[in-house]
Amino acid sequence: MPEPFFRPAHADHAIVEETIFLEFSPSLEHAMPSLISLKDDLKDDFPNQEILNLMKVQFVQNNNNKPEIGSPQVNEAAGLHLSRFNPDGTLFQTLAIEKDAIQVSRYNYSSWNEVWTEQKSFINKAFAKISLAPAFLTGIGMRWVDQFIYEGDPKLYDVNALLNNKSCYLNQNAFRSGTRWHCHTGWFDKNISPEREVLNQVNLDAGLINLNGAMRIAVTITHTLTLRASQQIDELSGFVPSAPGGSDALSGLMEALHDGNKRILRNLLTESALARIGLGSEQAA
Repeated sequence: MPEPFFRPAHADHAIVEETIFLEFSPSLEHAMPSLISLKDDLKDDFPNQEILNLMKVQFVQNNNNKPEIGSPQVNEAAGLHLSRFNPDGTLFQTLAIEKDAIQVSRYNYSSWNEVWTEQKSFINKAFAKISLAPAFLTGIGMRWVDQFIYEGDPKLYDVNALLNNKSCYLNQNAFRSGTRWHCHTGWFDKNISPEREVLNQVNLDAGLINLNGAMRIAVTITHTLTLRASQQIDELSGFVPSAPGGSDALSGLMEALHDGNKRILRNLLTESALARIGLGSEQAA
């Protein structure tokens, strides 16, 4: 009888999304006209471009009268969404700018060095547009989504073939709940960034997914790591690329977050699963 087998989403890794996000306070409203011009600076990297408008509608109720809808207010050019697609029509990468956040995502992952080098250049160009804006960097984060497709008879499904049943991040119910289950957890880690606490959120979701038009059984691991200002609004200013040593500090933090993700995967997955994604012998992801 063949053993249950979980196939990584790709030949040598399981990553279906890698995202870096930056949070700001106050909002980027004053810098938005300048940020919108990124569509011209990055047109070769992101050929598909959409300027986002924001509509506000106010509901007013006086005494016991029926609620009335006020006149809608439209804030034109309130954000920007840039994207690039693969030749087969699937997403390659995106860059989203909203009033309080900038997010750059890669869906066609290659290697960390290549992806971070490119994303860092996008981030540097974005910060150059907001250098004079009254907005502080208040959050820096990274999100990884890994996916494993179950290849086998659903009756023989056994997630022990993929996940380490001794992992401290997993509830034992995940190993006796069949093909559909969820296991979400979060904690602050003091060991990722010196003298700072990084919020970790690890969500495992098992069930059916739509894979190229066919419903397949899969396990999806989403790991989000976030460093946020906790005391002073400007305490993360040392990570701004234009600050003295800021570019190196930001790269160092990203390396630490990337290593933090690999440590979690090494705790979650079995040795055979780790070997299939290049993490079985401390290889770089």
